[in-house]
Amino acid sequence: LDVFSLKTSDPDALCSYKVEDDLLYQVEYLGGGWVAAIGESCAVMLDTSDGLATVYAPDGMRLLGYAVGDDGLALATRTFGATGDGQVHLVNTDGVLLTSMDFTGEFRHLSGYEGEYALLTDSMVYKITNDGVAGTAATASDGQQVLLNEDMAVVLGLNRLTAHSFE
Repeated sequence: LDVFSLKTSDPDALCSYKVEDDLLYQVEYLGGGWVAAIGESCAVMLDTSDGLATVYAPDGMRLLGYAVGDDGLALATRTFGATGDGQVHLVNTDGVLLTSMDFTGEFRHLSGYEGEYALLTDSMVYKITNDGVAGTAATASDGQQVLLNEDMAVVLGLNRLTAHSFE
């Protein structure tokens, strides 16, 4: 991962970090000068002001999905070789695990909104905060994506949108 400034014509990277043997999925700006590189089995958070990096790599887990927050990431993971169920890890930019939760069923989508996250599986929507699960709602099995809006989750299914209140 090489981070460059677009504000200057300096051809040198502001900072760099290298991870061996991990497929890079996405690079995202977290805010406050932090950049996250999300890979198959780890997430690297790089402070562009001093070049220091923190790595979060849950042992034996592969990444299913992620959501970016202003001060960290939510990572949906599953044990390598498993075909269902999994865990969500909320990690801050220092690589500290803030909370984790198990989920059952097939992972569909993960999204964030103002420091909170919504996890969609094939039958449930979970609202997750740094304190853990803040609410759940049953949903139809055709859900593809979820958006969180305060105390509501909006699920995009194959043919319709549905809104869910958390219990």
